[in-house]
Amino acid sequence: MSLRNFVHSYKEIKEPQTFQLPLINPRDSNSISFTLETFDGSDYSFDIGGGDVKTRPSIPQPISETLDASTGTNTTFYLKRSNVKTLRLLSKSYDFNSEILYGFSNLKALQLRDEVDLDILRIPQSVNDFVFVADGAVVNGYNTRRNFTYTTMRRFILNNTGGTGLTSGEVDDLLEDLSLADWEGVKTVTIAGVHSARTSASDSFVTTLQGKGVTVTTN
Repeated sequence: MSLRNFVHSYKEIKEPQTFQLPLINPRDSNSISFTLETFDGSDYSFDIGGGDVKTRPSIPQPISETLDASTGTNTTFYLKRSNVKTLRLLSKSYDFNSEILYGFSNLKALQLRDEVDLDILRIPQSVNDFVFVADGAVVNGYNTRRNFTYTTMRRFILNNTGGTGLTSGEVDDLLEDLSLADWEGVKTVTIAGVHSARTSASDSFVTTLQGKGVTVTTN
């Protein structure tokens, strides 16, 4: 066995069988809603925090649960991060930090809402459908740039209407990096909300995206 295969096998053995998403504390909502699909199509189990483990099939439809006083501080999912294909957090109940995304190596679709501390660089390289629509959030700067060429992109939406956003220069840089990707499907790029307007420096990148059939919307 090569050293590379040995390291890969070792990581597979050591990868945790569970992961947790932290709930906002104190909570301003008594419900959670999320969509989760597994990469291999298998069922998955989760515990919203009260000790009641539930099992659901891997389907692209939202799961809604009501929280109560006995609910803990996390939702626990009983599967490996690498077996998550789609993750959409549809309620305002999760306190989401981008560091949580480490290990989601097969994630394709990611949708986030409020109470998020987002670092674009930490979005897994496998993600080709990213949607971030929020009222209040922190979007860290784009000084350290991300490579979008590891997968064929479908959608990139960054549209938080509150919190912090990118500067004009960072928007230009992000458009440049997105223009280098191959595109398929809905082919949409949106960088709006609190983010600054792009400048003429990104004109050629927008033209490149449009030439690939991508609809581009910015401030």
